[in-house]
Amino acid sequence: MVKKMKKSQLSKKVMAGIGVVIVAGSMGIGAVGNQLMQPEPIDIEVINQSAFNAGVASVEPTVKIVNETVIETIYEDVIVEKNVTVEKEVLVDNGKLDMVLDRLEDMKIFDDAKEIVEEIESEDEAIKMAVEKIREELSDEDFVEDELVDKRFLEDEDEFSIKKIYDEYDDIEIVESDFDDKEYEFIFKVKLDDEEADEKIYLNFTVSVEDDEAKIVDIERRD
Repeated sequence: MVKKMKKSQLSKKVMAGIGVVIVAGSMGIGAVGNQLMQPEPIDIEVINQSAFNAGVASVEPTVKIVNETVIETIYEDVIVEKNVTVEKEVLVDNGKLDMVLDRLEDMKIFDDAKEIVEEIESEDEAIKMAVEKIREELSDEDFVEDELVDKRFLEDEDEFSIKKIYDEYDDIEIVESDFDDKEYEFIFKVKLDDEEADEKIYLNFTVSVEDDEAKIVDIERRD
């Protein structure tokens, strides 16, 4: 049966054992005579023996192993597959396509459609020519002075800038569109910045296009 000792009693016995070794060493050193007194190294085995006699198993340092958990974050690219539905129109001939095409051709539908496309393209080209004519004339000082300053639309021919020409189809008023004679007339809304008067003004420019030539025929102020 092993007898347990209190911590204070155990420490006192260990120190008593170490004291015995140190005293014994001192006595040996005194017998040397006039030689320099130097303490001899403490023998750990002797200390262990003394500690064992005092009831302690060993006084050697104790190594404590501590397990630690290390958390490492790893980022990886993940490919995600996704189903995508694509709609595709497929023409199905139910056996009557040829008949329909023949009927449309007999009714001159194809010819009419072709003529409509030509009319639209011609009108669009006339609109482009009209817009270019407005920009051209507004960059001419003589035109601006005669048509805008003298008519009190602007204060100074050198103190204004074009803010916007409303050339979208829905903003244009079509006065005339004659495809056969290639004669067109449009009204465009134009926004100008009168820097001298520090105000924005809106004007209506009426432009005619005939035989591939554009001309401004009227200018009016609008609210």
